[in-house]
Amino acid sequence: MRLISVFLVLLLLSSCASQNQIKYVNVPVQCNAKMPLKPLKSKNVNEFDYAKETLIYLRECESTLKQCLGVKE
Repeated sequence: MRLISVFLVLLLLSSCASQNQIKYVNVPVQCNAKMPLKPLKSKNVNEFDYAKETLIYLRECESTLKQCLGVKE
């Protein structure tokens, strides 16, 4: 009786092991690009020039990220 129960348990567990499952995992990749310097707001710079410098900074950050990811523009 004990041998039959062990055989049944092994039969049930072997059916789970025969299924193949493929899971794709994202692997982090190191990027050696350097981030541009963030513009500093000073009292001598007006709002328009600061906004312009900030937009240029954001565009450079975006192009750096695209370069790291390998995305073509």
